[in-house]
Amino acid sequence: MIKDITIGQYFPGNSVIHRMDPRMKLVLTIVYIVIIFLCKNFWALGLMLLSLVVMCALSGVPAKVILKSIKPIAIIITFTAILNIFYVRTGEPLLDWHFIHITTGGLFTAIFMIIRICALVVASSLLTYTTSPTQITDGIERLFSPLKFMRGGVHTLAMMMTIALRFIPTLIDEFDS
Repeated sequence: MIKDITIGQYFPGNSVIHRMDPRMKLVLTIVYIVIIFLCKNFWALGLMLLSLVVMCALSGVPAKVILKSIKPIAIIITFTAILNIFYVRTGEPLLDWHFIHITTGGLFTAIFMIIRICALVVASSLLTYTTSPTQITDGIERLFSPLKFMRGGVHTLAMMMTIALRFIPTLIDEFDS
């Protein structure tokens, strides 16, 4: 079961996304995450999902691998959905029995949050699937190079992130054994 987790892995390829500059991929991923958080309705979220599907198709990474990135957060998704279903009290009541109150607003919010979380994870995973850890390190270091003048440990930050990404598969193997 734990062997199916693909977080932090790099899948070599020669797609348009693989050939992009790592700094551009990092910036676009951050911008995508910010826009996902700014989405307030299903139309905006649908547009963002469509752009994510296009990016996944352009990456050449198999859909099965991309969907595996959601597996580790299934518990978080389930917990978030349950909380939204039971605690959001807007909209029409669907079930009102003793202490259980489920409304249409709660269901819509739960679905919205599930889609949002999945999109965030897939977008972040797409970055690591199409960018080697070395390229990510170089990209982070170049993006944060203006902070060198402010005595920021840019190289140290970039190396910490690279080491964390590189050891995710090792940690998964250790956990499995």
